[in-house]
Amino acid sequence: MPAATGSSFSALPPRREVWWTWGLGLGVALLGLALRVAVSLAPVDPHTVTAAFPPTWGAERSFLVAAGEGEIVGVAPLPFLVTVSDTQPDLARRLRAAGAIAILHPSLVRLCGSRPRS
Repeated sequence: MPAATGSSFSALPPRREVWWTWGLGLGVALLGLALRVAVSLAPVDPHTVTAAFPPTWGAERSFLVAAGEGEIVGVAPLPFLVTVSDTQPDLARRLRAAGAIAILHPSLVRLCGSRPRS
């Protein structure tokens, strides 16, 4: 049977379009996931937060800085994650100004095996 002439039928799009489409879709999905994670990790109670200090600081420096900004109410097995509580509403801002690289929801640290400080 002879091939149809004058018809430019193609069942598949060019390869470049396929990769670009998949790349764009994957990028949008990753951006959405990153936003979702960022929102879920943000502390709800501004009076109790977990501060993540630079890992190179060590436990002593992290605890000293955290204790200077509020009461330490929990520690994680990772020495740079410290849960702090204070009655002032600007605790997260003060911890960031003191050197914390991230402010997290305290329940996240419980997943890492956090224990209350006695």
